[in-house]
Amino acid sequence: MLSFAPSVNNAARHMVAQARPSHQSRREAMIREAAQTPSEITSRLFLSGLYTAVDEEQLIAIGVTHIVSVIEHRPKYPKTLTKLKTLHIPVEDSEYADLLQHLEVTSAFINSALEDRRNVVLVHCAMGISRSPTVVCAYLVAHRGMSPHQALEYVVSRRAIVRPNSGFLRQLNIFANRMHGSKKLRRPGLPPPPPPVRVTVTRSMTEAERYGWSRPGPHSYSRDVRPPPPGQMTRRGSMGP
Repeated sequence: MLSFAPSVNNAARHMVAQARPSHQSRREAMIREAAQTPSEITSRLFLSGLYTAVDEEQLIAIGVTHIVSVIEHRPKYPKTLTKLKTLHIPVEDSEYADLLQHLEVTSAFINSALEDRRNVVLVHCAMGISRSPTVVCAYLVAHRGMSPHQALEYVVSRRAIVRPNSGFLRQLNIFANRMHGSKKLRRPGLPPPPPPVRVTVTRSMTEAERYGWSRPGPHSYSRDVRPPPPGQMTRRGSMGP
């Protein structure tokens, strides 16, 4: 039987480990890819990261008319989409950030837009994981009669990477108590999963990519956006045109 010196064996193991991506790196890659993909939560209500919100082709493909941006700095929306109605909520992703003060305004903005069946609303933060999902959950609590737990469960069933931080979850519960008091919320009949949305994009580097959420340089992708199976204080937000 052939045997190798320990140093050779260790070097070989190191080479194999480098060549084989770790579970953590694969998970991070999946999250990055999912963060670049919009998810339809209910009919005409989408959740995404910044990547989608600043991309003209994706916004047109989805038919977005209204955007709620829950991110520190106001995004640079495509200049060609002059009719976009926007609401900017400058909140950082910290459990100590005060998102609660904005939830009634964001919920009303979303609800008002969706009353017109021609409108499509996109709610986003940096990656569509914590801040913007909390805003969408608040809308479901305020206008769809869901409890915070039901709303979060429902949103996660449509976008698996959703993980609001603990501070936002506490604030969502406070918001629900303010909206409904001690009234016991009944689980509503949830709408069926929305059909897949086909998004085909060819792009150069965007602002989102500069943050490292995608490889820079020209590339294209085409994918079906299908929901997965169920399973600090800040200033007030600003309205756009």
